[in-house]
Amino acid sequence: PALRREAEAVLVEVLAAVGDTDRALALGEGLLAHGETWVRLTLAEVAADAGRWDVAASGLTSLPDTDDPRAGVLAARLAHERGQPEDAQSIAKLALTGAEERNQWSVACQALEVLGRAARVTDLGAARDAFLTAERLAIDHDLPLERVSALHELGTVDLLLDGSTIRLERARALALDAGALGLAATVDVQIAASMLHGDADAALVHAERSAEHARRLRMDQLRATALFFQAAAHAHRRNTPAMERCVADARRLAPDDLDVNA
Repeated sequence: PALRREAEAVLVEVLAAVGDTDRALALGEGLLAHGETWVRLTLAEVAADAGRWDVAASGLTSLPDTDDPRAGVLAARLAHERGQPEDAQSIAKLALTGAEERNQWSVACQALEVLGRAARVTDLGAARDAFLTAERLAIDHDLPLERVSALHELGTVDLLLDGSTIRLERARALALDAGALGLAATVDVQIAASMLHGDADAALVHAERSAEHARRLRMDQLRATALFFQAAAHAHRRNTPAMERCVADARRLAPDDLDVNA
């Protein structure tokens, strides 16, 4: 039984990394019976990665008092999601210090990413510095998924600064190499959005690829977004039937999403 629980715990993390959130959460729920704090924290992180913020918040609240930097990073992410950038930064800084003291370099990278996201609204330079530091840490400590995530964030800054997708393309390639299909699908949809007005054909390829990965991983919200950009690409190409089909599919998948239903 102990070996089975250990194997299932690793599988939860693998399923989360590839973007199969439903299976990760379902498997993790079975492990909660044993009461391990780290299981609750892992499930809350999985929920946050999938954008299920209510589940993540509930999981964080259920944790006993802990000084684990992972919990700090999750709290910072929740503060950022709630539109509290100053709280997110202060919490993330504490988590970063704790992670560095414990040599938890993966957690340190995550804390730096929260700092970068919080700064991005008002200071792109500070955001880029935080993401570059995260990328360097990931390279130094052989953390491929953390490097992909940092590159993704850097690519987002590039889009805002000059519209470049070079870093996003690199992030997508590395995500596929690492098996992080959910992240690859997210990057694809960003690239599609950036190319829409300049190269509708290329945008359509990226949006279709994103939608297919999202379909396989049952990431309905991401798939709806990808379908929305497919519809926009079809509109640029004056393919009305295809556009209407994609719009209908997106609305079916995300009936409450204001962007999709605009």
